[in-house]
Amino acid sequence: MVTTPLLQPPETGFPGVQRGGSVSIHADDMGATRAVTQRIFSAWENGLLDGFSIFGNCDHPELFSSRFASSQDRPARIAAHLNLWEGRPVTPAVNIPGLVDRSGFLDLNFTDLLRRLSAGNPRRAKMAFLAQIEREWRAQIEAVLGMIWPRPLTALDGHLHMHMVPALFRIAVRLAGDYNIPEIRIVREPFHLPRSLRRTWSKRFVANCVKRELLWRYAAMNTPKADTASLSSPDRMIGILYSGMMSRPNIASGIAAARRQGA
Repeated sequence: MVTTPLLQPPETGFPGVQRGGSVSIHADDMGATRAVTQRIFSAWENGLLDGFSIFGNCDHPELFSSRFASSQDRPARIAAHLNLWEGRPVTPAVNIPGLVDRSGFLDLNFTDLLRRLSAGNPRRAKMAFLAQIEREWRAQIEAVLGMIWPRPLTALDGHLHMHMVPALFRIAVRLAGDYNIPEIRIVREPFHLPRSLRRTWSKRFVANCVKRELLWRYAAMNTPKADTASLSSPDRMIGILYSGMMSRPNIASGIAAARRQGA
């Protein structure tokens, strides 16, 4: 949920929820595969999406110029989806050895990231690790800019929301300034439950609850950094608690909870 006007104003199709004024429908992971990219483009071209987040390290950048050329007049909110977890990096693997596995693929999950940045590790090692992240993220942003040119890059966000870890958020804020990107995602999902938990309650939901709580705490730490840098961010967003389980009731419940919190 964002505070900026929608690019396209049709109704959501969710009972009791109208798109207009403050609700934006956004898709992450564009560029994950050719099929994902084509399906997200089709949804955007048909007015179902206001924007999307693009992997800078996708392996099919040629698709973007042709699809954008066929919809030159259609606006889009475009974000770079900063990635540390999957695919080949943009930077040569030899220059970012701390981010890749033996096959040269990005291989950091949330738990690995927190372990590498824990207080018990030497400061010099952590600084070298963060420098590699900044190098790769800078290359990913430049790759996305090349794919979408001449469209502007509107925002930064992170795959699996890893950019919310405070040390990485500082890097993302710095990169937003370097590339004149006006918005950064701050993940603030209100806790909400749909009317029926029968199809929702699971180990995945419990894990999502833990991650949502951690991200909420990170949001409190990161918001002043974004404010100082004059970066805008969504008031609230949904998609953490029911990741992998997004349904009409879950989405409507999340939007209603965000509005109760004044978003």
